Amino acid sequence: MELNSLHNLDYFYFLKKVPDNFCDLVCIDPPYFINYNSNDWDKIDKAEETFDNIFRESYRVLKTNGTLKGDSY
Repeated sequence: MELNSLHNLDYFYFLKKVPDNFCDLVCIDPPYFINYNSNDWDKIDKAEETFDNIFRESYRVLKTNGTLKGDSY
């Protein structure tokens, strides 16, 4: 794992390669699970499981004093 680098990859694919307690910062842009009539690619029934997996993996790779940052505008 290369130190001091940014990675723009699929979250779950990448985190499987990251060791425990490795990251100082994890920045994520999680899915919104908004189901519009014209764009129904997200399924709300997967939301709870997806967020559980996101947070579980995020905290696994974070150092004890690490930070988890979600996307905000």
